[in-house]
Amino acid sequence: MEKRNVEKLNSPSDFMTTHLTGVTCASSSPALLTPSHFTVTSTPSLTSVTPICSAPSLPPHGADPRTLLTHTQPEVMQLHQENRRLLHTLHTQASHTPQREEVERLKEELRERDSIISRQCIEREDLCAELKQSTQKVQQMCEHHAAELSALTHTNSELKNTLHTLTQEITSLRHQVEEVTSERDVLKEQLSARSREKAEQAETLHKLRTYIGTHTRGEDQHTLIERLQKEKEALCLSVELLNVRVKSANDILTLQERELEEQCDPLRRDRSARLLSLWREKVFMLLVQLRSKDSQLHTENTQLHHTVSDLQQLVQKLQSHIALLQHNLQDKTAQLQLHNLHTQELQQQLCSAVEENERLKKHKESSEKSTEHLTDTVHRMSVCVGEWESQIEAAQCRMSALTQRLDFASIRLHTVHGLLMRREALWKVQQATKPAEPTASDSCIERLQLQVELLSLERDTLTQELKRTPQLINNALRDLQLQLCAVDRSREELTVCELRCVEAHTHCEEQERTIVELRAEAHHTQTILQEKLSEVESVCAMQLKEMESHLNTARREHTKAVVALRQVERAAERERQQEREAERARSEHTHTHITQLHTQLKEKDRDRHILLAVVQQQGLMSEYKKVRRAAIHTSTALTDEQQHKQQQTGDTGQQEGSVLNVLCELRSLSSDLIHSTDEEDEDDELGQGEHTQKH
Repeated sequence: MEKRNVEKLNSPSDFMTTHLTGVTCASSSPALLTPSHFTVTSTPSLTSVTPICSAPSLPPHGADPRTLLTHTQPEVMQLHQENRRLLHTLHTQASHTPQREEVERLKEELRERDSIISRQCIEREDLCAELKQSTQKVQQMCEHHAAELSALTHTNSELKNTLHTLTQEITSLRHQVEEVTSERDVLKEQLSARSREKAEQAETLHKLRTYIGTHTRGEDQHTLIERLQKEKEALCLSVELLNVRVKSANDILTLQERELEEQCDPLRRDRSARLLSLWREKVFMLLVQLRSKDSQLHTENTQLHHTVSDLQQLVQKLQSHIALLQHNLQDKTAQLQLHNLHTQELQQQLCSAVEENERLKKHKESSEKSTEHLTDTVHRMSVCVGEWESQIEAAQCRMSALTQRLDFASIRLHTVHGLLMRREALWKVQQATKPAEPTASDSCIERLQLQVELLSLERDTLTQELKRTPQLINNALRDLQLQLCAVDRSREELTVCELRCVEAHTHCEEQERTIVELRAEAHHTQTILQEKLSEVESVCAMQLKEMESHLNTARREHTKAVVALRQVERAAERERQQEREAERARSEHTHTHITQLHTQLKEKDRDRHILLAVVQQQGLMSEYKKVRRAAIHTSTALTDEQQHKQQQTGDTGQQEGSVLNVLCELRSLSSDLIHSTDEEDEDDELGQGEHTQKH
């Protein structure tokens, strides 16, 4: 459109040279003047032009036109030449003067445009600097974000490693807890086994107590009382029999002593007294031996009672120690439960830390995506800014071209206006001089109207373009403002992202601190658990050693007591057998002696009867009575002596009574031992039967 309009516009030379050689122009119409002649009013050429227009001498009115043509042709040619020369000079002068003015004006416009361009360049440089700064900031932010992302990835990997190590530690702690629980179960089993052993030992001790007769239950006591009553009755019978036997033995001894006294000669009484004293000493020695054996048995029995009481005290100590161990185990189990709860809390904290880490990962990924989006937007904005800069530069170039065209169009309009004024003046002159030529003027007017229309069209287009250019500039400025707002928003988003990254970094540091604290707490709890486990193990080992030592000592003492009891039982059985054999021998001896005495008594009775019969027959009863009285006196003397001796040997009699008491006690103990051994055998048989039934 611009080229078409430029082609349609005519230069000033067209108005000066067109139709000069034609018929219409070849007539008496003068040559056209330049537009500068009408535009530039201050130039001196106008004074020279005006006389030229009025200088030619007009021929007289009514002359022949041919003659006039022939007459005026050289003048016209001369005028044409002068006009050309003047036009050339005027054109040169007018071209120089407006060119100078135009050059100055163009210089001023160029200066203004240079200032505008410099200002726009400065603004563009500022914008470029701001864009560079923003790009640098974006790059720095990207680098910072990349560094933070690398740090976050590194911290994430470290957190993963720490989580892995913590999970391993937790698994190891779980294994340790399982081992501790298994050890606790083993210890419980050992304690249950020891408690069973202790119960068995208590049962054995209970049996020993019942065996010795110190501790029995109600039914056992009732049965034992009945049995003891029966034994008491039997012992009473045996004591009565023994008393009878002792009395009979004393009677026998007295009779034997009397017989010895009677048989011995009165001259040999010292010998008989010596024999009696020897016999009594032997009896006393036997009684002393029995008493010593009784005292030994009593001391052994007391020792056994002491050992049993010591064993009972030891068992009570073991029971109290076992109760303490049970309480310690309960305390340790409670501590283990507390540690389990603490480990569960640590696991929950670790789970929360893992969830927080995952949330931070997601936040990091979102921040990475946002940074990538921001970098993309910044890149697009930089590309758009470059495009808008190129568009602005193109618009500036176009504005410069349009201003040049506007200047040229304004100059053309001035020239056209001058030409129109000149033509109007010439037309008026020609109308005044030649009213008979309407066709040429009409054609010129039509041509001029066409040119005016074309010029008006071009002017309208130029005005439209001039109106459209500020709109384009405003649109470009609006786009630049929008881009600047977008850049500001991107900067704000970058600052927000920086703040979020800082918050994420602080949160990660807090998470790291919490993880370090949790790790320290886990290590502390692990050390505490290990210390407590070592303490528990050491205490349990010491307690087990002590229990084993106590059990070994109790077993040894139990075995010693059992061996001592068996030895006592065997000794008692041997003594009982010896006593039975001695009693049997004594009974046999006494029986034989009694039979002998009976036979002797019968013989003596028979002899006495015979002697009495002989004495009665011979009349010697008075002598017999005398002899009998003397014998009675001697017997009373002997009894007195015996009483005196008995007073001297009262201690020996008391010893004999104590010996008899000891014998009674030994017999009761022997009967108790026999019954207890029978009961133990029955209990063992019952226990073996129950054990076989259980199996």
